[in-house]
Amino acid sequence: MKRALLYGPRDLRVAEGDIPTPKPNEVLIKVITSSICATDAHIYEGTFKFPYPSIQGHDFTGVIEAVGAEVRSLAVGDRVTMDPISFCLHCRYCRAGRYNICETSTYMGMEVEGCFQDYLTLPQHRVFRLPEQVDEEEAAVMEPLHVALNTMRKLGYKVGETVVVLGQGPMGLCQGQVAKMVGCRVIVVDVLPKRLKLAESYGVDFALNAAELEVNKEIATICGGDGPHCVIDTAGTEKTNRQTVRIAANGGKIAIIAGHFAVPVPFMIGKELQVFGIRGGGPENVELAIRLLQEKRIDLRSTITTHFDFKDIGEAFRQFYENKENVVKIMLRN
Repeated sequence: MKRALLYGPRDLRVAEGDIPTPKPNEVLIKVITSSICATDAHIYEGTFKFPYPSIQGHDFTGVIEAVGAEVRSLAVGDRVTMDPISFCLHCRYCRAGRYNICETSTYMGMEVEGCFQDYLTLPQHRVFRLPEQVDEEEAAVMEPLHVALNTMRKLGYKVGETVVVLGQGPMGLCQGQVAKMVGCRVIVVDVLPKRLKLAESYGVDFALNAAELEVNKEIATICGGDGPHCVIDTAGTEKTNRQTVRIAANGGKIAIIAGHFAVPVPFMIGKELQVFGIRGGGPENVELAIRLLQEKRIDLRSTITTHFDFKDIGEAFRQFYENKENVVKIMLRN
């Protein structure tokens, strides 16, 4: 089978490897299609460090080719997707249903081998059957939707509240759709016009171009001089991490999806803000994401802008960097 091994920054090589054998509680999955996200691109570029060589990727659709002796919930031939975060089922967090922060959890494609290969094995409790109404490509770009649903639960959106989403990559686009689905007034911010137009097609109320506007003032004006109830940072830059606490209303809620920078603590204290880190989605949000796609309540198809054969994964990553104006999600076909 083919595997895409990253040996260092921008040093990605497709090589042959052995097809793994599933353990008793595991299934063997043949990858049909997978997608490249911004985290994969940061790892490829060397911005995020981890041991080499490694296999990236954490969002895919596949078909089960073999099952272990203890597998009961899945069968050969099932089309499936998965939860990219491992969990033990036994620690205090798993017992409380917070599987995404399991004591021994690892994130596929970042801390352990990812899906940029022809075959992989996973334990049955992380694998989810896809109904026939769910398109396999949409299911392979679904991870941002898991995260958006987790964010919704953490922040507890209410109908009529104002939600600001900073960044309109795939993650931010999903956050806006979910907030609109709940009944919120949604303001999104980005610097790329094509992504802002895509957000507008989902029905967001305001799409602000940070390259052209004084965004903080615009948001304050829209909110009648006050700030939004909730602010979500999916861009993860130093500017946006700090911006969250400055624009939020007193007593507001903030979700940090990405970033490595300190938010201004005096603003957090003075405004009595609640700040949530968001890590993945967890199995309940994977199941909900599948159901929303099945019911056609969320559109992920429109985020897919580019297709490559898996063997051309190196060129796919180059396109991600060189054509940012037009690329949202890149699909890889195995």
